[in-house]
Amino acid sequence: MLMDLFSTFDPATYKIYNTFPASWWFTNFSHLLILIPTLYAGGSRYTTSVRLYMGYLIHWLDSKQISHMKGMTLILASSITLTLSTNMIGQLPYTFPITVSPVFSMTLCLPIWFGAIASSLIYAPTHFLAGLIPLSTPLVLTPIVTTAELMSNLVRPVSHCARLTINTTLGHLYLKLAASFSMLTLASPNGPSLTTFILLTLTIALIFFEVIIALLQSYIYCFLLTIYITDHPHVPLHIQDKALINVSKAKFLNENPVSQDENTHSSLN
Repeated sequence: MLMDLFSTFDPATYKIYNTFPASWWFTNFSHLLILIPTLYAGGSRYTTSVRLYMGYLIHWLDSKQISHMKGMTLILASSITLTLSTNMIGQLPYTFPITVSPVFSMTLCLPIWFGAIASSLIYAPTHFLAGLIPLSTPLVLTPIVTTAELMSNLVRPVSHCARLTINTTLGHLYLKLAASFSMLTLASPNGPSLTTFILLTLTIALIFFEVIIALLQSYIYCFLLTIYITDHPHVPLHIQDKALINVSKAKFLNENPVSQDENTHSSLN
């Protein structure tokens, strides 16, 4: 028996999870086997649909200019597929919605965010630090603006995780409230009434609404991850060092025009 609204988000309240602890993993991740096309006969409509879906998804990710990080396209495609499938499974009755767990969201978000930060610090540290200062920032406000930009970058995975968790939790709470009131009116001594019909209609509408929200949440979750990657510079070290050498050489020639004239004269001779 569920004691309150939030008890539906506790796996311990489900009897099957207490009796068979391994069933928790089975109900939440067994659906991933359906997405493996090699388990089915080749040339079937299902395998063709899966390949079309993955092809379209990878093409969309390539258009976001994230190919500079090797393997990131496949990682993001897997992340959005996992988030989408778990969101849809969480809509079924007697299943634990794993996407309401901050651990699940943070496990997907934190490595990708940290990988983008680490890649920027290793391959383009100057460009990364320069990105903390927006253009046309007054010199007096530079320390404050830099601190604010740094804090916003550090808070990104937390806000990303909270966005998915809170939206999914609120949707399930609304759906549980509508379903509970519908069951109460159906079990009333007076029998079904107009209120019962309205509540049942509202519950069905909320179910379809939750399915749409699950799709949108998966898209937004992956889209924000692509933004985190494209926001960071990715200039290789050898190109960066060559650019710095050229800038230093041009600055030296501008400050020493005599040396520049001597070099030009010697080259003519």
